[in-house]
Amino acid sequence: DFPATNWDDKSIRQAFIRKVFLVLTLQLSVTLSTVSVFTFVAESVLTASLSYMVGMIASFYNTEAVIMAVGITTAVCFTVVIFSMQTRYDFTSCMGVLLVSMVVLFIFAILCIFIRNRILEIVYASLGALLFTCFLAVDTQLLLGNKQLSLSPEEYVFAALNLYTDIINIFLYILTIIGRAKE
Repeated sequence: DFPATNWDDKSIRQAFIRKVFLVLTLQLSVTLSTVSVFTFVAESVLTASLSYMVGMIASFYNTEAVIMAVGITTAVCFTVVIFSMQTRYDFTSCMGVLLVSMVVLFIFAILCIFIRNRILEIVYASLGALLFTCFLAVDTQLLLGNKQLSLSPEEYVFAALNLYTDIINIFLYILTIIGRAKE
């Protein structure tokens, strides 16, 4: 048992409380840093991988085509995000159509592997850019909420990954269109 006189002193009690909360703060900081590493490690790995891949792909194109693709992608993305925020149309109700279109685009990609044709590849890239522009509109509305489907506030990493992959795909398809058109 502790003597009652030590605990009756107000300064000793305050020092004790400070020490307890300091240790608790350190423990929670370590826990938070560990959780944040696991939360963001997948996003970091995906970002690093896609950045490397996009850099390697862009190195096959001339600088003018890459800069043009960056500009067009930026304009498309800002336009789609602003439009998605302003429109009353619910793009989230189109998820089924977009997923079926994705399967069709995948089959078209396999066809393009076997039939090497510049026009066919430009059509494929145009359809891909259009499809991922639609995905960007859907993912933006999922993020904003108040539609048929929406994301919860805890899904911020998932939302960021969706938007990131949409934008990267739009850029790659636009780069393909510009690169193949200049040949």
